[in-house]
Amino acid sequence: MTNMHKLRAAIYLRVSTEEHREGEVRSYERQRSGSANGINGLVEQHKLKVVHEFIEEDGTSASRQSTNARPQWEAALAGLGYDYDVLVSEEISRASRKGIDDFQRIDKICRERDARFISSVIDTASNEWSLVGPLLFELAARETDQLSKRVKGGMSTIAAKGGWVGGPIPFMWNINRTGDVNHPTFSLNEDVCYWIRQAAIKLLEGESYHEVAQFFTDNDFMNHSGKRWSSKALRSMFYKPAILGQRQYKGNIICGEDGKPIQYTPTVVDPDVLTQIRANHIRKGSLNKEGSGVNPQATRILQIVECCCGRKMVASGGNKNEPRQRRSFYRCNLCTPSNAVYGEELEDIVALAAFQFISQLEADSDLTTAVLSAMAERFTPGEQHRSKVASAELVEIKHRFSKLRRSYMLGEVDDEEWAEIQQVAKDRMWDLEAEVSLIPPPALSLNDLWDFEENGPIGEGSVWASLSKHRKRDVLQSVIKKVIVDVKDPAKSRLVASAPEGRVTIEFVQPQTKTEKAEKTNQLAEVL
Repeated sequence: MTNMHKLRAAIYLRVSTEEHREGEVRSYERQRSGSANGINGLVEQHKLKVVHEFIEEDGTSASRQSTNARPQWEAALAGLGYDYDVLVSEEISRASRKGIDDFQRIDKICRERDARFISSVIDTASNEWSLVGPLLFELAARETDQLSKRVKGGMSTIAAKGGWVGGPIPFMWNINRTGDVNHPTFSLNEDVCYWIRQAAIKLLEGESYHEVAQFFTDNDFMNHSGKRWSSKALRSMFYKPAILGQRQYKGNIICGEDGKPIQYTPTVVDPDVLTQIRANHIRKGSLNKEGSGVNPQATRILQIVECCCGRKMVASGGNKNEPRQRRSFYRCNLCTPSNAVYGEELEDIVALAAFQFISQLEADSDLTTAVLSAMAERFTPGEQHRSKVASAELVEIKHRFSKLRRSYMLGEVDDEEWAEIQQVAKDRMWDLEAEVSLIPPPALSLNDLWDFEENGPIGEGSVWASLSKHRKRDVLQSVIKKVIVDVKDPAKSRLVASAPEGRVTIEFVQPQTKTEKAEKTNQLAEVL
C-alpha cells in the first residue's frame, strides 16, 4: 500500500444525471464541502496535497446500465500511482456504480502501483478494504438498479396516461408543446403525409420500394435527415405505429384504460390499404426466396431453363447501354465455351410454343387434365399450401406466446425481455393474419387456358397481357416441363447468342402414369 509520505493527490468530481437538472455548480460545491465527508474534509484529514482535478462532463452516468464513456475517470485511474499517489472521491457512487468489477480494477491498480483510493466511507489502505469494499461497490450498483426501476416505473405511468415519454418525433407528425411537458399535443405534418400517401398508391399499383424511393429522390423529397430515401427506410415507414396515429413504449402500442390504442393523430394511410401493402410485401419476400441467388420475378421461365449439359441456367443482367430486350440473358455458369441466350427472345419463343400447345388441347383428354392439374398447383397451392403453413405457424406462435406469458407472470422473464417478446410475437401474428386473409381462392378452369390463348402472348386486351411476370411464369410452367438450350459457339467462349428455334428443345407436360399418381397422392397426404 501507499507510504504515508506520499501526499500528492487528485480529486474526481462527477455530477449525476438527476443532479444535472438542478445545476452542476450546486452539486460540485456539495462534493467539495469542508465537512468531514466532503472532498475538502478528506484532503485535510489525510494531509494530502491536491495536484490535479478531474471533473467529468455534467450529466455523465457511472451506472453499469450505461455505455457512455467517462474519459475523466479513465484519465484519473491512468495517472494514479504515477502523477499522484492518492485518488479522492466524495462517495464510491461518484466514482463507480458498476459493482464488483470496478472494485477489482481499483484494487489491482492500487496494489500494483502502490497507490491509494479514498472516499468518505472506505480507504484502500485500511484493513476493512478487502472485506467491506466489495459490499460497498455492489450496494452502489444496486442503488442504481433501484433508481432505474423507479424512473422506468414513472415513465410507464406517464405512458399509460397517454403522456409523452421522450424519444424522436415521428417524421409524419408535428409536436405542439403545452404547459405540461408530459402531455404535448400532436398533429400530422401534411407536407410529409402527402408523399407517404403517394408512396402507398404506387406500392398498391405494384411498384417496388426501390422505385418509390427513387421517385422521392427525383422529386426532391428527402428523409428526416435531409438525405435520399433508401428502400429499407421507406419500408419501415409503413410498419411504424405513427402511420396509424399511434405510439409505442418499450415495444408496445400505448393503449388507454379500455385496452384500445390511443389515437394521437388521424391515420396517415387507411388501415385496409396498409394491410394490403404489408401483405403484398410478404408475398414478394416469399417469392424472392426461390432459386439460387436470382430474383425469380425478374424472369418468366427461369426455373425450367436448362443447359444442354443438364445444369440449370441462371438469369443475369446485361449492359444497361444495350437495347432493353438485350439487357438480360440466361447462361450456364459451368460450360466453356459459354452457353448463353438473350432472355426476352427465349421467353417469346417459349411463350409462342406454349400457346400453340394450349390451342391444340381437347377438352376431355388426359393431357388437358394434366395441364389443368399442373396449373392449379401453380396458381393455388402455392397459395393454399402457404395459407395452411401460415395458419399453422400462427397457432404455434399463439401457443408459445401463451406459455411465455405464464413464465412472465411467475417472474421467470423480466419486464424488458417480456416487452421485446411481445413486440416480436405481435408483429409476426399481425403479418400472418394479414397474409392469410388476403390469399385469394382458386379460380381456374379450361376456359382460363383458352382465354390465355385467344389473343396470343402479347396481344392487347388479352388475359396474358394483364398478368404480372410471376403469373406469366406460372402459366408457362403449367404447360412446359423443361426448356433445354444449346447455343454454344466454339469460336467465342463468351458468346451471348440470339436463340435459334432449332437449338431450343421444349418438353411439354404429359399425363401422369399410375405410379406417378400414387406417388403424388402420398406426397399430398404427408403435406396435409
